[in-house]
Amino acid sequence: SFFLMIRRPPRSTLFPYTTLFRSGAVAVIIVLAMIASMVVSAFAEETQGQVQAKSYDLTFNKKTTGVFGRGVSYEGISLEGKTYDEAVLEINEYANDRLTRYMQWDVLGYKYDYDGSSFSTTWTNPDVVNQLSNMTLEGNLVEQYKKQKDLDQSPINLDLQFTVDEDAVRSTVAEYTSHFYKDPQNATVTRENGQFVVTEGVTGVSFDTDAIATELLAKIEDFSTADSIQYSFPFTETPPTYDSSYFNFSPNPLGSYTTNRLGDAPRTTNITVSANFMNGSVIYPGETGSALKMFHDVTAENGYQMGLGYELGKVVPSMGGGICQTTTTLYNAVIRAELTVVNRRSHSMIISYVPPALDATVDYPSGLDFTFVNSSNYPIYIESYVSGDSVTVNIWGVEQRPSNRTITFTSDTVTEYTWPNPLYNQIVDDSVCQVGGVNVAYKQKTTVDPHPGFTAKSYKHIFIDGVEQSVEPMNTAVYGASSGTLYHASDCTVQAAPKAVAPGSSWASLPNLGFAFTIDTYTLSGEQWPYYPY
Repeated sequence: SFFLMIRRPPRSTLFPYTTLFRSGAVAVIIVLAMIASMVVSAFAEETQGQVQAKSYDLTFNKKTTGVFGRGVSYEGISLEGKTYDEAVLEINEYANDRLTRYMQWDVLGYKYDYDGSSFSTTWTNPDVVNQLSNMTLEGNLVEQYKKQKDLDQSPINLDLQFTVDEDAVRSTVAEYTSHFYKDPQNATVTRENGQFVVTEGVTGVSFDTDAIATELLAKIEDFSTADSIQYSFPFTETPPTYDSSYFNFSPNPLGSYTTNRLGDAPRTTNITVSANFMNGSVIYPGETGSALKMFHDVTAENGYQMGLGYELGKVVPSMGGGICQTTTTLYNAVIRAELTVVNRRSHSMIISYVPPALDATVDYPSGLDFTFVNSSNYPIYIESYVSGDSVTVNIWGVEQRPSNRTITFTSDTVTEYTWPNPLYNQIVDDSVCQVGGVNVAYKQKTTVDPHPGFTAKSYKHIFIDGVEQSVEPMNTAVYGASSGTLYHASDCTVQAAPKAVAPGSSWASLPNLGFAFTIDTYTLSGEQWPYYPY
């Protein structure tokens, strides 16, 4: 019997074993226990009544051989019980889920789909999996036990590293926020068939692009999960400052003015083009109105022509000559609406279509402009048009001035008139004027009227219930003298002089000053040119 072969050692021989046990040689005892277990198992397998001696070796633990034990993981996920191939497959699937992670962006209700590859999501350290190549339990029981003990003391947790192209994310976010950005737009108005048609304003939409990109990157770079990302872009809405309620205009214009005597065809064309461009301009409270801006570029491409205008104290052809009449008409409408004038300059020479010191000039090449501020509490609408030989500007808005308050404007000269010498520059030209026995009117032709030099001032008069309350000085204008230009035939001579007439006479050359010019025609021998019916 196997058991009979095991003898109790003498008492004197027990001490080494006791000492060994007490010294903590646990490994040896465990091995002995394993051997005992194996012996009992072997004994049970012996055929009844048969006993034979056998030799026994430590064998593999088939349940753990070739798989990972405790203490092997990736991103905190245990690989215990998995083979190396199973672990590699699982880790690759984990990484792929993050590389192809689905996301949907919602921008103002519009949906856009992306995945990790859209922004170059990359697994930067796939070689870290190689650390697992010798981490499975191998060898005999002692070897497996030892490896497990090592793993218990120093567990392995693979840290998978992923990166995202942050610039691509920020750039894509910026494209959406730029595309969907909207400035708030105030309500607008047009005048059609004598009625105002108001279009409601637009609510603005804005985004904090940097904050959105940062928040999205935090979600995308959270690789602890492969769950889809559903993200709605936060936005801010800004309502328009002026909605349709601000366009309940009064039945009469706040200010209105008309000038006439537009001049020849090119000059009339320029006045018409500038008035058409300006028509329909809307200026909101606090905004600045600019005549040149409303006229657009004064170029042939915009329909302007060469017309007579003032330059360096002379009347010369210039592009857009005549637009100063539109400007002056606008200025007089503005002061009657009592808006704030910012920049206004008189002409270098007196003009014929408004009283002195109540004119305004512009010059496109130099940028000299007439500007004003809408100092009312409501938007204004500028209506301007040419009709016949006159141009009109109406400024519409909400009337807030007392109904019993009225204003008028006057001007006067503060110096004597200085007439140029010569009054006319005379040019002999038979192609312009006719030779022979013709009506005296065909013997000469005036192309430019003379301009006297003088200083003038303008004033604003305020009335309450028809009683003048105050007189406010406005402008002081200094006008230069300039000779006119006159053509006559070669068979005559002419003499000219200024002639005082009733102020406002429509046939006068300078009706607001009360001056016309007499031109007497004489034969070469000095006789008054006879009248010939024609």
